[in-house]
Amino acid sequence: MPLITTLLLISVLGLLAGPLMLQVRTDLERTGAVLDGFALVTVGGLVVLHLLPEAIEHAGWSALGFAFAGAVIPLWMDRNAISTNGSVQPLLLLVGLAPHAAVESASLSLAGEASVLALGASIAAHRLPVGLILFSMIRQHHGVARAWAAILIMVLATLGGFWLGATPTGGLAEQPFAWLQALVGGSLLHVAFSHHLHDCTTHAHTHDHSQHDDAPHSHGQELSSAWAASGALLGGMVLVLALSTSPGHHHGGSALRLLDTFWILSAKSAPLLVIGYLLAGLVRGFGTPITPLRLHSSSQLGQAIRGLRFGARLPVCSCGVLPTYETLVKNAAPGIAALGFLVATPGIGLETLLFSLPLLGTKLTLARLGCALLVAVGTSLVVGRLLSQTPDSPLQETAETPPEDDARSGLKFGLQELFDHTFPWILAGLLTAACMEPLLSHSLLTGVPSVVQVVLLGLLGIPFYICASGATPIAAIAIHQGVSPGAALAFLLIGPATNLATYRTLGELHSPAIARLFTVAVTAGAIGAGLAVDLMSVNVLSQLHTTHAPEFAGTTLVAVSLLGLLAVMSLYRQGPRGMLAKISSPIQTENS
Repeated sequence: MPLITTLLLISVLGLLAGPLMLQVRTDLERTGAVLDGFALVTVGGLVVLHLLPEAIEHAGWSALGFAFAGAVIPLWMDRNAISTNGSVQPLLLLVGLAPHAAVESASLSLAGEASVLALGASIAAHRLPVGLILFSMIRQHHGVARAWAAILIMVLATLGGFWLGATPTGGLAEQPFAWLQALVGGSLLHVAFSHHLHDCTTHAHTHDHSQHDDAPHSHGQELSSAWAASGALLGGMVLVLALSTSPGHHHGGSALRLLDTFWILSAKSAPLLVIGYLLAGLVRGFGTPITPLRLHSSSQLGQAIRGLRFGARLPVCSCGVLPTYETLVKNAAPGIAALGFLVATPGIGLETLLFSLPLLGTKLTLARLGCALLVAVGTSLVVGRLLSQTPDSPLQETAETPPEDDARSGLKFGLQELFDHTFPWILAGLLTAACMEPLLSHSLLTGVPSVVQVVLLGLLGIPFYICASGATPIAAIAIHQGVSPGAALAFLLIGPATNLATYRTLGELHSPAIARLFTVAVTAGAIGAGLAVDLMSVNVLSQLHTTHAPEFAGTTLVAVSLLGLLAVMSLYRQGPRGMLAKISSPIQTENS
């Protein structure tokens, strides 16, 4: 049998493999967890690193609007109890994915002898997660028969595209098709993040494992997370295979560029990031206890400075700032000191600053530190004096310091607790930065005056919750593509401090007027800091990489390996959906 025919059959088997695994009735709990972790990583990765960049290449930035609609409309329908009997989203996915499958198969039939093997492997790797998630979703709403019918449509599209050869490939360049692809990509993201294969598989065959219901729930959760983590690792390997083995395919170059940028950002930041986690743990282990009682001072400026010292000496991730602030307020800490802690802490953490050094350079990192302190002092003095103390609140010690003052407890905090809370944000930031590089190369912002850039990026950071560490690589890529350092700095200062979660918390603890004043004060201070940095022409690292990927020293590779090991251990502790929850619901996961 010719090689190209064999590869075509393998791509068809890739579509069938996922549904067949879902039909297995032995050890369903483990199978469902593995498949859920696998689908979450592969589908999410293929959308972000393949479908959306390809759609943007042909339709420009307008494709992002369609992707946003594809992700948000199903969520809006769910929250507003608009019932479609689960028929709209599967139809949308079929309409978008079937032509895409035909185009990929056509490219296989046209591939040269040198690239056909790699391209066939890439297409087969694409098919496995798509068939898995499509079959699972349709089976849940419409039954097994219609789910297999959808898979049959995908198989026919795969075979038809191969036989038609070059005929369907021209359609991809048309803007309407690119919009449809972006819409499908957003819808796939919604399905992957909200559709739990583990739960669906378990519920579909509850009677097959009812005898195991007596097992402890917590132990079951740990096993489920471990099996889901194994599936996620397998999915990561398949994703890398799919993106890196695409020579001659129309999207292969951009995918390889994304992986190259992600590797360079990770390698540059890994050594100091590992050191940052170690130092943060040691500071936690040997730090002097600081409580609300010690935040009082005779002057308002003194209170603000003590709040900054509290944030610097208490290694807490950005996700933990709000719960800690609420604890301080309820324990009658001075409002000025508590607000200084709230604004400054995300930008002055050891892991954040050390993460910034290799990506932003020494000068901009120092500017970030200094501006974070100035904005925090200014905001706390303006807003904090308006806060009224609760007279009935007891002044008491809080458990914000470690129970044991030793290196072991400190390192456990730094390499486990702090790592678990911050690394999902760092990973998301690195991936977002890698994806943003080709988008920003369209010169959307580089032709805009720097003053306007500072205001735009500052306002962009207001509504969204973004971890300070996760924002760092995004800012680095933005500067690398021509955005002004001041605009990047405004985004770094505003994003972690002013967001909907902070606004809601301040409104509940104090008043909506205080929340609005806080948002205005931080935004004005950050934009002013960004404008000042641009006026001073602060130099930054302008070249993250050249046309050839740089070679890194052995110590860097050791740091990357250690960071990867810590990431795998964190993945097995909390599972892929637990890591995702650190981003989607950071405050809830911090309190839980």
